[in-house]
Amino acid sequence: MSFINKSLWASSLVVALSSVSVAEIKLPSFFSDSMVIQQETGAKIWGSADAGQDVKVSFADKSESAKAGKDGKWMVEFKGLKASKKGAQLTIQAGDEKKLINDVLVGEVWIASGQSNMEWTMDRTDNLEAIKNDSDDLLRVYVSGNVTAVKDLTDFPGAWKPTDPKNNAKFTAVGYEFGKVLRKKLDVPVGIIECSWGGKPVEAFTSEEALKLCPEAKIVLDRKANALKKYDPVKAAEIHKKALAKWKVANDAWVAETKANKGQKKRRPRQPQLQSDPALNSKFHSTIYHGMIAPIIGYGARGAIWYQGESNAGGGTDVHYGE
Repeated sequence: MSFINKSLWASSLVVALSSVSVAEIKLPSFFSDSMVIQQETGAKIWGSADAGQDVKVSFADKSESAKAGKDGKWMVEFKGLKASKKGAQLTIQAGDEKKLINDVLVGEVWIASGQSNMEWTMDRTDNLEAIKNDSDDLLRVYVSGNVTAVKDLTDFPGAWKPTDPKNNAKFTAVGYEFGKVLRKKLDVPVGIIECSWGGKPVEAFTSEEALKLCPEAKIVLDRKANALKKYDPVKAAEIHKKALAKWKVANDAWVAETKANKGQKKRRPRQPQLQSDPALNSKFHSTIYHGMIAPIIGYGARGAIWYQGESNAGGGTDVHYGE
């Protein structure tokens, strides 16, 4: 074989090998180390793998199997799990691929959602004693990020954190206190999944399908529809560019005046913000639902707690709350 032929053969082999897909088990972020799953009623575990792949999930001396669909999605359910204060390993195997989730507890799971009153973190309260000293490995909170989406997502960022001085400050204060009460009364592990966002209306957390069943919700459905009709991303960018140029002039003048007055500051001009796409705007209906509620639908939980804020005190929706 000539040098050229050998080179061509080697190159072809590299290309061929690189095109072979490696099976990979993918899981949402909330199926991760230190998670808490629901006792007694049912705990579902799901993810994706290669289409048609057999998947086996093992936990607490039990195993459940499923076959990944054409879209690669699979799901299993463990029923009748007993509360356990000792963390165990959950194993997921698909072909030669294996995923391990460590320190999994079984107990009571609750979803904590709502506006600023639910998002309000422990470090913004006066409960400094709990922040600095409380330690309870059996009370865990899924501390999440804020996400909007146009369509239902399958995941949103976050991580399970046990009650510990290094974690407590960023816990939802209401969710934490609720979990403490459950721990005391039930004496089983408790998991709180936080899905809150301050200053947002309830319709942002609600699916469009549910809102369409409610005649009183027409006002919020129309509001988003009208905003989408008027939204022009090119025009929005042009307006923002012009506003930004004016702001720069005003800001430069503010900086110069501040220096001249030896640091005696006047209020700094506010930087203009680009108009957001209504389809992703967290103040419009269903955007938070798509990003933060839809992903956890199916996760075994005993129930949900909701803290309504003031975001629905106006805009035509408040009048329906007393009906």
